[in-house]
Amino acid sequence: MAQEVPGIDLKHFEIFAEEFFFSSGTAEALTPKIPPGTPLSQAWVAFDLLRGKIMAKVYFMPILKWIQTGIPTRVLVSRAVQKCSGKYGTYDAPMKLLDSYLESFVPGSGPVVEMVAIDCVDSPDSRIKVYLRTDVNTLAKAKVIYTLGGRLSGEAIDAGLEALTELWPILFRLEGSDFENTEVFPRGSYCGCAVEMKAGHAQPGTKIHIPVRKINVTDAQLCQSLSAWFAKRGHRDFAATYEENLRAAFPDHNFNTTNGTHTFVSFAYTKKTGVYMTMYYSTKIFGVQVNKDYWKGYDNLWSVAAGSSIPGRD
Repeated sequence: MAQEVPGIDLKHFEIFAEEFFFSSGTAEALTPKIPPGTPLSQAWVAFDLLRGKIMAKVYFMPILKWIQTGIPTRVLVSRAVQKCSGKYGTYDAPMKLLDSYLESFVPGSGPVVEMVAIDCVDSPDSRIKVYLRTDVNTLAKAKVIYTLGGRLSGEAIDAGLEALTELWPILFRLEGSDFENTEVFPRGSYCGCAVEMKAGHAQPGTKIHIPVRKINVTDAQLCQSLSAWFAKRGHRDFAATYEENLRAAFPDHNFNTTNGTHTFVSFAYTKKTGVYMTMYYSTKIFGVQVNKDYWKGYDNLWSVAAGSSIPGRD
């Protein structure tokens, strides 16, 4: 891969691989202990196609290691992150802040560390991102996790909260002004949160991942909501062509009667970028009529864990 992706750096990859991967013998011994339906992925590889270069990223799932050891995923990930200190500094401060937030919950009731991602590049801007499974299904709860329970503050955080409050009723088609505590997803569906850390930085950043595929609207209606938001933020040309361009990209998808082309929308705010959003789409490569929810295995696993049938859920 080094020949195909110039500048790739695998120092952090090797740390996380050592922490989370199994030998073939260990994997065989673990298999009977894994609850039925549990996703078996240990890592995903992705690539950012940046202007003039490619950046590799790896996403690690610590869930199987948790099942094997009984050690909570947040502890497993925290240990691995602490080993990534180097010439650009440590991740101790942002990790300590995240740990403080997670430890503030009654055992079994708080967000769960579900995944951790790294940038495979030697740079002071290289990130470690910790992904949380949450119970966020209202704007009020989204605000709490966006600030990690009030632990994050400053002008950028305040501006992000203001923008998130503007986005929420447009995206979820909520009317009136009293919508802070309105539940926006069916039972069992929630937002995710990514906590982004850089070496030497005192505070992490947060990004809310909104599972828009769970909103009870069609893709055409989602296009309309998102276009209204883009226009409100001053991107009128983009808003005017968003649905047309998306239909052209997915000509076999029925936007008017189905959903699932839009899967997630992420929201963040930084001093450098202002509002920063990413759209996640499904090609429906398995067939446009497939309705299987590929995330259901994780939902079921955490439900079992909450009932203490699996060790390690804290």
